[in-house]
Amino acid sequence: MTYDQNTGTGYIRISSKLEAIADSWPLDGHVDGIGVVLDLDSQRRVLGIELLGMPGHGPKDMVAAIASGAIAEASATEGFELPALGSNPDIIVQPSHRTTLVEAN
Repeated sequence: MTYDQNTGTGYIRISSKLEAIADSWPLDGHVDGIGVVLDLDSQRRVLGIELLGMPGHGPKDMVAAIASGAIAEASATEGFELPALGSNPDIIVQPSHRTTLVEAN
């Protein structure tokens, strides 16, 4: 999982293949105070999971939601199975090296 401290967002890449994202599927509501959006390929397989931090919820809350199975469960209710997130997976949080562009006035 990568975490961008500037934007408060996390990302979990599920697929090891570099495939184009064809669609994004937001899960209804929030999972333990975290917005969740599934990135899908053209076959509607989950490539990655965007975790949108809400005020007061950071990477520890995101990891807790994953470890508790809440994200896998919410995904399953929408018809997306995430076996990679089952069985309390090992998660390493890495800082994002993505450059954030800021427009100067």
